[in-house]
Amino acid sequence: MNTPKTDKRRAVAYCRVSTDKEEQRTSIKNQRIELKRICERENWVMPIINVKGLCDAGVYYDIESGTKIIRPALHRLLLDAGLTPIVDADTGKETSQYKIDRQPKFDLIVVKDASRFSRNININSIMQALKDNGVYVIFPEMNNMTTERNEDWSVIQQYIIFAEGESRRKSKAVSFGYEAGLKQGKIYFGGKMFGYDYDKKNNRLIINEEEAKVIRRVFAMYTEEGLGQHRICNALANEGIYTKRRDKDGTPVKYGRSTIKRWLENEKYCGITTGGRYHKIDLFSGKRIERDYDDRLRVEARKAQQKLAEQGIIKIEPIITVEQYEKAQQITARNAEMYKVSKEWKGTTDYAKKVVCGCCGAYYRASGKREYAKYDHQKITRYVCRHRITFDEAHGIPKCENPAILEPELDKALFGRSYWIHRRNNIEELISTGDFYISVLKSAINRDNAQAIKEIEEQITTISLKRERLLDLYADGIYSKDELEKRTVAFTDQISELSAKKEQLSKGNEAIYKDIEQINTMIQSAKEAQKEVEEILSKKKYPKQTRKELLRDVEQITIDAHGKPHITFKSLENIKNMIASMGIAIENYADAEEAGWEEELSEAEK
Repeated sequence: MNTPKTDKRRAVAYCRVSTDKEEQRTSIKNQRIELKRICERENWVMPIINVKGLCDAGVYYDIESGTKIIRPALHRLLLDAGLTPIVDADTGKETSQYKIDRQPKFDLIVVKDASRFSRNININSIMQALKDNGVYVIFPEMNNMTTERNEDWSVIQQYIIFAEGESRRKSKAVSFGYEAGLKQGKIYFGGKMFGYDYDKKNNRLIINEEEAKVIRRVFAMYTEEGLGQHRICNALANEGIYTKRRDKDGTPVKYGRSTIKRWLENEKYCGITTGGRYHKIDLFSGKRIERDYDDRLRVEARKAQQKLAEQGIIKIEPIITVEQYEKAQQITARNAEMYKVSKEWKGTTDYAKKVVCGCCGAYYRASGKREYAKYDHQKITRYVCRHRITFDEAHGIPKCENPAILEPELDKALFGRSYWIHRRNNIEELISTGDFYISVLKSAINRDNAQAIKEIEEQITTISLKRERLLDLYADGIYSKDELEKRTVAFTDQISELSAKKEQLSKGNEAIYKDIEQINTMIQSAKEAQKEVEEILSKKKYPKQTRKELLRDVEQITIDAHGKPHITFKSLENIKNMIASMGIAIENYADAEEAGWEEELSEAEK
């Protein structure tokens, strides 16, 4: 080998295969044996580096596609080479760019050829960072080319560009073959599907009766018995139906809502293909988007299946009827209307969407009626936080432990003296907030905001430079257009907020006097409402109103950690929102005052 060598050079190897198939695993073993042999022949020292599943005695190995620029073992290899991924200052996430921050554990990386290292042209910047840190990559099957020699660089880069182009061509060919297969009625099956066994020879999904019983039971509970997904999970457990998984103590694991939801939405269960549902938008990111149900490819796939069925060739044996599947979709759509986008339950009781959890912010919902001795064994409706009964920790919704509350306790807060005390407390809080805002505004009169404005301008300049840097990274191919737009939106919003803040602080005393006058008007309205409430409380003559009439002016009833209700009112909410709208302006003036203090302290120190 023509590479300059000394007895002290330390070398590690890197190998990669694309899949976990047996022949590919054999390829890894062969690559490891050959690379070890090369190191021994060149008299290079192989450091004993062992990382379970990533590195074995100095040989790093990945079972990943070469289109992925960062893979587990490659990532560990770069860390051991003294490189650290650069973290995006705005998102806090690691990028595919690396910086040097320590000494490497080795001097050479032996890789079979460039395609084993990466099929992504962005690997060039990583190879340059390695070279800058004194670590060189050697490719034995490419005439021993190495990044150590400048004359080899352009050839290596051209080879990687060729490999990337080849990957793109293969991807297009695979996509073409996939679409052609769908149009002929072929089904593509990526693994085990609950309820079916796969007949690979005839490319068919055949019903697994034992599992199909569970699928039929789930659809029956959903469409005929009116059970929701959460209750279906509990019902299956009560019937002794669990997943094949076990907890650490051996306890069987219940089915989760995400699984039930996925089953209910899968049209394969009624014999309809889902072929062409997803489309890979980028070879290197691996991101997929869902095609519309009426997309041309999906329509053609379904038509092809129908033609085969007319010939007596059933590709997917139906477990349920089309009518039952469609009924499930109608129920889901109706539930979505009730939940809306934010999953807020509309409910049917007077208190629906009125009672809110003071712990997690979710709505309380009626959880049924029970008999209570303290209410003469009457059946009383009990309200519980939604996240206490429909929590989903797997998707970031932990169980809420806020107390439940009974309907008579809500009525007690709504009727009589308690209601008006809540109203008085709300008004007093509003007046106090308004008075505080006025004091801050008065302190801003005749203040010089030059220092604060200067700091804002500096912030705008810094953020603008960051936004320009993103454009440079986009030009270098680091980010896609979609990623660029997502990242620049945050910068643009920050610049808009800062510009608005600068505009406000640039205004004179006249604008401040106007804000004070506006808040004074709001406070006066609040004081008039306060006078009416005090009169009602003093005379103890409470207006006779029904629950529904009282609730019309209730914004929400918040239940605290002790189970106590706290009422806020719509009529007062208007005043509160108007005062709160001044909050940003108050913060801006407070920030400006702080900047002035810092300037005075700085001058005093001089």
